[in-house]
Amino acid sequence: MVTLEKILKLDAMVQDAVDLIDLLREENDSLRKKHEDHQKRIKKLEACISDFKRDQTEIERGILNALSRLEEIDSEDTTRPKKSKKPGKKVKKNTDDGISKTLLTEVKPESIQTRKDRINKSQEAETSIKEKEDEELLADDNSSGEKEVELDIF
Repeated sequence: MVTLEKILKLDAMVQDAVDLIDLLREENDSLRKKHEDHQKRIKKLEACISDFKRDQTEIERGILNALSRLEEIDSEDTTRPKKSKKPGKKVKKNTDDGISKTLLTEVKPESIQTRKDRINKSQEAETSIKEKEDEELLADDNSSGEKEVELDIF
C-alpha cells in the first residue's frame, strides 16, 4: 500500500535527481566553454607558429645570403695582394700632457664558420626556450585534470 512516507521519500529522491541534473548541466556548459576557449587558443598558437616558421625561414635565408657574400669578399681578399694597412679600430686616448691621440688597435676578424656556429647556437637556444614555454602552457592547461592532447601541427 502506498503511504505518505513512501510518497515523501519518492518526492525527495526525485528532487535530488533534478538537482543533480541541473548541476551536471551547469558543469557541462562550463566544460563546453572551456573547450571552445582552448580551441581558439590552439588556433592562435598554430597561427603564431606558422608566422614564426615563415619569418624564421626568411631570416635564415637572409643570413645565409649575407654569409655567402662575406665568403665571396673573403675569397676575393685572399686573391688580391695584401695592403700593408692592418684592419683595426680607432681609439682616442689622452696623453699625460693633455694631447688627444688616435690609436689604431688591431681587431681580429671572426671566421665565417664561427659566425655560422654562433648563429646556429643562438637559434637552437631560442627554439629550446620556445619549446619549454609551449610545454609549460600545455602543462598548465592540462593541470586541471583534463586528458592531455598532443597536437600534430608540424
